[in-house]
Amino acid sequence: MVVFSVSRYAKAVLYSIPFVLFVEQALANDFPTVDRALFIQECMALENSHKYETLYACSCKLDKIAAEMSYREFVEADSYQRMSNMRGERGGLFRSGNKQARDIRKHYSQIKTRAEAACFPQQTSPHSAADSSRKTDNIQKR
Repeated sequence: MVVFSVSRYAKAVLYSIPFVLFVEQALANDFPTVDRALFIQECMALENSHKYETLYACSCKLDKIAAEMSYREFVEADSYQRMSNMRGERGGLFRSGNKQARDIRKHYSQIKTRAEAACFPQQTSPHSAADSSRKTDNIQKR
């Protein structure tokens, strides 16, 4: 009788391990769907592109941010960032108000920079390659 209850307990523990791991992952990535959609739309608008590649890069950027901070930390940091861009006295409170606000903005800015570097690979346009070859031709002619 005791063996049966122990094995039943062992099975319950073994079956619950994947769920515990899933919950941990879900808590690390707790951004609501609506806020994800808004972030991606804003990112695409700032990139001035509605292409699939931009959609993918913007969602990648948010995934990278979500991997490094919780949703609550993101909302706080994003609010400080946005409010610091506000003109006048109100924005001044967020720009130079306290050390905590500056540290939060700096940390968020670093996370965004790393996310952009990982998700928006630098692409050389055909125009820049043609311009650089023209510049070398002009230098060689001199």
